[in-house]
Amino acid sequence: MKLPYRAHTALIGPLLLCAAVPARAAGPDTVFIVGGEGRVLAASNPLLLPSGRRAAILAEASLRPQLTLSSDTGDSLALDGVFTGRTYSRRYGHYLLGGARALGTIRSNERLTITAATAFQRDITVDTLATSVDALVDPTSIRNSWRGEAAVDWRPDARTVILPSITAERSTYGRSLVLQNTKSASFGLAVRRRLDEVTELGIRAITTLSRVAAQPNLNRLALFATIDRRLTDAWRLEAEIGMERIGAVRSDDAGVFSDRPAQTAMSGRVRLCREGGLLDACLTARRGSEVSAIDGFQRRSAASLSATRRIDARSAISTEFEYERIAGSNGSTFRRSLDAQRAIVRYERRLNERLTLSGEVEFLRRQLGIGSTPRSAFAGVRLRWESRRR
Repeated sequence: MKLPYRAHTALIGPLLLCAAVPARAAGPDTVFIVGGEGRVLAASNPLLLPSGRRAAILAEASLRPQLTLSSDTGDSLALDGVFTGRTYSRRYGHYLLGGARALGTIRSNERLTITAATAFQRDITVDTLATSVDALVDPTSIRNSWRGEAAVDWRPDARTVILPSITAERSTYGRSLVLQNTKSASFGLAVRRRLDEVTELGIRAITTLSRVAAQPNLNRLALFATIDRRLTDAWRLEAEIGMERIGAVRSDDAGVFSDRPAQTAMSGRVRLCREGGLLDACLTARRGSEVSAIDGFQRRSAASLSATRRIDARSAISTEFEYERIAGSNGSTFRRSLDAQRAIVRYERRLNERLTLSGEVEFLRRQLGIGSTPRSAFAGVRLRWESRRR
């Protein structure tokens, strides 16, 4: 069964809205920025392979153009992209990676804003380890993703925000025997109410339909209570908690698919951040089901911690730690539990208005659940360049 017609048009609709923005903007202001980046890293096992001679040197160069059109009425169109060439000194070959995005905003009045975006991304899944189910299962695959989304921001009064949204996504995978091409469509509605200057409460409902190649459709329905509260001038808390339900799958006549009972479970997310002064830090934790290229949805737990400490006006040191775990469910085609960790320390120094030099050390680890634990250490330098605004 195919995804509903509305899901396919969600990929086209954002393009039409983005194209309409310049026509509405009489004499739009234009900002054009071109940036670039190069990095060289030595890695003991860059793609986290389980065996064999794996060490290599990675060299990469990227170009990052950005164009923004805006008008006095609040309409805007932002176009940005990244085009990356990557090569390894041995074994792993050469890659062309990157992506492009268009984001359009139409502001009808102070109470109604319509936004839409469309994007394409091509990456090696190992680059998203500890943030993606796909990377944890098969970090060597090449993923091509198309995404379209649209949302309405309606403020009927000064304290209330109503946010309906629609999203459609399609992903294909190369060089993988495990990950399958995937389509998904989501429809959401959020309502938020500001109680005072520091507290906002709300509810959020979302339904998602996921289809993996050669497998039956799965649907997910979730309902959350949300809170957004500024604890102090520097600290802010965002959280949501609720329930999700994934529909049952019945066995087919050919016996390829077995019965999979409906599943209901608690889900949620919490994010605690500090901003301002010499230190920025964020702690995030989440648990819930996400669209997966294995069998539609996969239950995932994840946590991350990031911090940046400014040493002076030109220098900063930053650290990141990420952890994720997925577990096979009853009736799933994927029964093993897997987990991954990623840690990075980076020192950054701004050389002048355009150039920034950084050195970094990174560690990746992937637990396969079958006695094998591929891991890799990275060390190298990165040079980032940005043109002046025009």
